[in-house]
Formats: sequence, structure tokens, C-alpha cells
Amino acid sequence: PDPDKTRSLAQQFAQVLGSDAAVRNINYDWNEPAKVIKIEVDQDRARALGISSQQLADTINSILSGSKITQMRDDTYLVDIVARAVQSERADIDTLRTLTVSASGGRRVPLDQVATLTYQTEPPLIWRRGRVPTVTVQADV
Repeated sequence: PDPDKTRSLAQQFAQVLGSDAAVRNINYDWNEPAKVIKIEVDQDRARALGISSQQLADTINSILSGSKITQMRDDTYLVDIVARAVQSERADIDTLRTLTVSASGGRRVPLDQVATLTYQTEPPLIWRRGRVPTVTVQADV
């Protein structure tokens, strides 16, 4: 089933439940769709420039999620020190497009020469039962 249709049916069912005065606190286990950045890599172009999928993944992950660069001792605990871009740069698609990736021969190539970046929305979490997208609608009676 289509996740958008599943969400719509759950909302309709919640409205029907809400029409009963005895029903309170109606909720369901799917959150609102989240804005995400989708990156589609032109594999042929990347290969022609000598850039592997692993290099692209590593570069993008270090900017978005960070890379452990060292550890620091805090009393008896070792704490990872992570380097990553500031939030404003991680959330800006135009900044990500100009991110450079190492190509063969040490050249630096902007990400937008080997990938297309677009904003999309998608459910942050999809519950499934038997591999089928499922929404649980709950209410207090």
C-alpha cells in the first residue's frame, strides 16, 4: 500500500472516532512527514571522474553525521571528538551541492557534478506488520 494513502485512511478513521463524544486523545503511530535531502548519484559520471560510491558516501556522511577525529578522557570515560559541518551548512542544499569530492589525480569535484540533490518529504518512521505498512489508531474511551 501507498504510505500517503495509508496515512489518509488513518486520518479519516481518526475523524470518525472523534465524532463520538466518549472518545478522547485520538492518536496514531505515524508522525508527520519529514523534509529530507535526496541524493541521486550519476554512477557513470562518477566512475568517469574516478570517484567511487564509497568515496561519495564517506564524504557526505562526514559532513552530515560527522567523523570521529580523536578521543578525549573525561575522568574514567573516553569521549569521541567528532568533526562535522555546522547545522546551517548541513541543512542547506546549496551548500551541499558545492561540497567537493576527491577525484582521481587529486582533483576536487563539486558534488553537483556527479549527483543531483533535491528536497523531498517522507515518513520518518513506517511501522509494518508482516512487511505491510501499518498505522495503529488509538484512543481513550
